[in-house]
This record gives sequence, C-alpha cells and structure tokens, in this order.
Amino acid sequence: MIRSGDHLKRHERRFGFAIMALDCLLVETLQAFILGLPETTNRSKEMFVSFLGFTPSFAPPFTPDLAAVFYEDFRCGILHQAEVGRYSRVVSEGPLLETENNGLVVNRTEFHHRLATEYSAYISDLQSAVHEELRTNFRKKMNFIARYVGDAA
Repeated sequence: MIRSGDHLKRHERRFGFAIMALDCLLVETLQAFILGLPETTNRSKEMFVSFLGFTPSFAPPFTPDLAAVFYEDFRCGILHQAEVGRYSRVVSEGPLLETENNGLVVNRTEFHHRLATEYSAYISDLQSAVHEELRTNFRKKMNFIARYVGDAA
C-alpha cells in the first residue's frame, strides 16, 4: 500500500489510516509475543508505552509519555471511533513524529518502516541461541492463540 502512492503528490496519497490501523495491531501483538502475554486485556496502553517508548527504532523520538498519547489518539481513536483522535494526524512524509497543536503528527511511512525493522530484529532474535526466554515467551503466546493446552515448553 505504501509504495503504491510513492509517485503521487503528497495531498493525493492514500491509505494512511489503514496503514496506521494495521501497524497499531502489530505493535500490540508483537509486544505481547515479546513478553509472552496470552492476552493484553486492560494492558494495551502498557504494550504501546513499553514498545514505542523503549525499542531502538522508536525511542527517541517517542518517550513513554508520547507513546501514551499515541495509544490514546491513534490506537484507541482508530479502534473505537474509526478516526485519529483529538488534534493528531497522519502524514506520508517528514520526520517520524512531531508534536503540534496538542496532538501528534505521525509519518505513517516512517512508522511502518521502523516497525518492519523491529519485526525483523524480533525474528532474528528468535532464531538466536542466546534468546531462550524470548522463544519461551513466543511459545506461550502462540499456544494461547492455538488454544494448545499441553506442555507450554
């Protein structure tokens, strides 16, 4: 979706909302896999703050406080109101994150590329022999998804 609009002028580009919706889904899911959490019920905000506020691709410019605003305006806005909340907005170029008029301006292209980088790093870490806890956490989450009730190890 992102590349399909590369040739277009900035104001003609589309799919920003859809890209951010899918990326928000991936942020929460990926962090749950990293931590080995079967569910994120009542912990969604924590997932965003810990992922965006502390992973190398996002922090900085994200801080825990800005990650909390992103959670409210983007994740909750998209999920609950089908819109980006308050004064925040999605753009297709420029820096990853800017604050403006009591809201966040997020570059969906840069956000997506950084998320893809973190996903690739996660896959590499899963394959590394030194990350046994990460693989154990992956199995916990995957067993929950598959409704597997046998040995989690």
